Amino acid sequence: MPSSVTQPGVPSSASGYDAGMWGLLLICCAADFDRVPVESPDLRTVAADDDAKHGARVAAAKRDVGFLASDSLGGRMRGSEGGHAAAAFLAGGLARLGWQPFDGQFRHEFPARGAKPRELRLQNVVAVSRPLQPGEQVVLVGAHYDHVGTGRSGGSFGPRGLVHNGADDNASGTAAVLAVARALAARPLPALHRPVAVAFFDGEEGGLLGSKRFADEHADRVAAMINLDMVGQLYDDTVYVWGADTAAFAAPLDAVETQLGLRLDRRAEHIKRSDHWPFFDHDTPYLMLHTGLHPRYHRPEDDADRLDYDGIVRIAAATESLARSLADPATDLTLRAASKTQPIVPAPPWQPWTEQAATIERERREAAEGDADADAKNSNEAAAKAQP
Repeated sequence: MPSSVTQPGVPSSASGYDAGMWGLLLICCAADFDRVPVESPDLRTVAADDDAKHGARVAAAKRDVGFLASDSLGGRMRGSEGGHAAAAFLAGGLARLGWQPFDGQFRHEFPARGAKPRELRLQNVVAVSRPLQPGEQVVLVGAHYDHVGTGRSGGSFGPRGLVHNGADDNASGTAAVLAVARALAARPLPALHRPVAVAFFDGEEGGLLGSKRFADEHADRVAAMINLDMVGQLYDDTVYVWGADTAAFAAPLDAVETQLGLRLDRRAEHIKRSDHWPFFDHDTPYLMLHTGLHPRYHRPEDDADRLDYDGIVRIAAATESLARSLADPATDLTLRAASKTQPIVPAPPWQPWTEQAATIERERREAAEGDADADAKNSNEAAAKAQP
């Protein structure tokens, strides 16, 4: 999610850039992509799912995030070598799961906005659950996979120059969409249902570049869009849901709450700063799932070991449930005109614990600064006494 918000000040400490062989890491991780058991559980009993299967899904999410948010990918800056490695990982995984390339290919390259021929080339990764018939619309499940690199090109709350791995933003959403792809591959949709497409967008942090490109070219082929952005910090079982009133989504959302025990905080207002917005601009109804901002947002500390992987798996199950409901031709996906008049909020909410965490960090920083001042004072006094 692009950073245009003010967040509580939290001191940063992160390891530097690991210029390892991302290509080797890609090969290793890609080889493991489809080893997780892909049996999709009956969502009505997912709370009592077999521990081994649930553990395998959690392990898969950890592996996917672990690769995407590794130092070796350098923060997945749009159009970068690390970003292209992430795109290759995603495309290869979808191919092995049996998903079909969208319009004949998985990776769709395009220039950055206003780019010259030799400047950055960005890549969206898009696949469909089955071949599309002429004029057929899809339910699109998407997430952006890029982040801000080392923060030197903007978008960082600092310190710049260190790798910003973007584990929550948005390796978490990317991993959740991969989990949905596995589940739908294991238990395909009925033949008469709308097909589902999955999309991984590049350039979101640079201004929704990938989703704008795709929506401008293909919005008429999208019946509804589900966007997962920062879903790795589930707190108090609460998921924020924007776009809940853009179509007849009440019944599918109610089912998720009943079946999965999540509390969906449904928002009638809109937020523009994520990949659903270009589709809504084209009058496509949407749902955006999000677990809230936190002090590690757009900082080097947003690392893979800080995420709630059980929460990611639960949100992936919720997304699968929603995708199946929206793919049912009985579900009315007509845009509600009144939703176009709802207000726009500048940013998602901070998680409830954020203010407390910021206070603790501020007190810790002030104490450290006080200790440093005392040490400096003692050193100056000692130096003064040592002078003849």
